[in-house]
Amino acid sequence: MNKLGDVPVMFLAIGVFAICGFALLSFTFSLSKSIGSFEAVSLVEKANSAIDIYEFYKKIGMTQVAIENTMGLDRDGYGLHINVSEVVNGNLVTVTYYL
Repeated sequence: MNKLGDVPVMFLAIGVFAICGFALLSFTFSLSKSIGSFEAVSLVEKANSAIDIYEFYKKIGMTQVAIENTMGLDRDGYGLHINVSEVVNGNLVTVTYYL
């Protein structure tokens, strides 16, 4: 009935639908990008498990040399470290934890 009031309401409705549409597109694109990005989290969990095993061996009184030989630990200029590597989506991902 009031033609001057119908125009802002129409723009408001179009704007709400446009924002909802852009939000749905944004979620769709971000979902496709994030599917493979959380696969490397398992490497951190494996490194934490290896650290727990190392700490357990120390608590039960194993010698440092025996622990290194049992776990296959590496030593470089920075000291003793645990390496956990895995290929994720064609990329080599490595987690290194220095003890």
